Amino acid sequence: MKIEICKRYIQILGIISVLSFSNLVFAETVVHNERVIQQDIQKKQEIAKAEQEKRKKEELEHQKAEEERRRKEELEQKRIQEEKRKKEELEHKKAQDEKQRLERENKEKAEKRRLEELYNEQTPTEKQEKQVQSKISPKEKQQNNKIIQNQKSSARTPTSDSNKSKIQTMYWEVPLSPTATLSSKQEKIKKVCDRVNAKYDEMKNITYYSPKRISPDPIALYPYIEINHTNKTLRLVYKSTYIGTHSYAINRGIDVQMGDARWIYYHTVIVRADNNLYEIRYNLQRQHREVISESPMIQGGIFGYSGSTSVYEGYTEIMDQNAFEIFKAVANAKEVKMRFAGDNRQIDKKMSKKLKEIHEEIWKIFNILQNE
Repeated sequence: MKIEICKRYIQILGIISVLSFSNLVFAETVVHNERVIQQDIQKKQEIAKAEQEKRKKEELEHQKAEEERRRKEELEQKRIQEEKRKKEELEHKKAQDEKQRLERENKEKAEKRRLEELYNEQTPTEKQEKQVQSKISPKEKQQNNKIIQNQKSSARTPTSDSNKSKIQTMYWEVPLSPTATLSSKQEKIKKVCDRVNAKYDEMKNITYYSPKRISPDPIALYPYIEINHTNKTLRLVYKSTYIGTHSYAINRGIDVQMGDARWIYYHTVIVRADNNLYEIRYNLQRQHREVISESPMIQGGIFGYSGSTSVYEGYTEIMDQNAFEIFKAVANAKEVKMRFAGDNRQIDKKMSKKLKEIHEEIWKIFNILQNE
């Protein structure tokens, strides 16, 4: 009986052990399964999160791409509008430039016509002279003829071709010194030449000692030397010039005009060298006159438009004794003043330092050439 009970007890213990082991295995299986499930859930969550982040990234990239596209479209539209605006401004500016250019040309033509009319008024034609002469009485004609004859006898006339090789009594034309062409003298001349150039004309066989550059302001009086190697003669020439300039400029609708382009028809040059007064009289019929009209300078923008019209008149004559004395006085004076006088207008000007130095250099060259 006890043995049977023990067997039963052992069986029960075995059953309990089996059941306990089964429960342990089951528990471990459950835990394992739960862990696997949690890992699966965690993995799915990670995958879902990665997909969500990927979607957000793609959306962000798409948004950036869309913004960049819109920005480029806006920039392109702005560029097109800017080009259109600039094109319209350029066309408007060209139209304004063309309009102002035409206005400037019309002003220039009108100014040129005015000057020509003024010149024609001051210079009568043969027909006008005949009409005037027809109204003059015989007695007045006789008096006028006497005045004309006196003027012709006192006026300086050009040297005739037949007398080029002779010494002129009214002109400062002298035989060339035999030593004038020596290299030693040429070296001396080079040393004093600062504002004077020596130029040889092989066609005429003449050497000129003349100023490098002269800009009348508005009047100028200067000498130069001609050496004729064919006739072995030296001439001193005096040149007087006047330039009146009318300048204009237009900038942003503002019209600025300066200067006066009118002839003075001068026939007398008065020179004061220090305290000595001299006078040169010219024959007005031998005066050279010219209208110099420069085309308008079209610059555009902030520089605007500018141009000028000038009138030129002058005399180029070989020196006589009186002119030579003036030349000598100017070359040795400390201060020189000039007056270019016509019948109705005159211009006074102090001789510039440059013109004074030109006189001095020509005077030195003349003395080097003539001294033995």
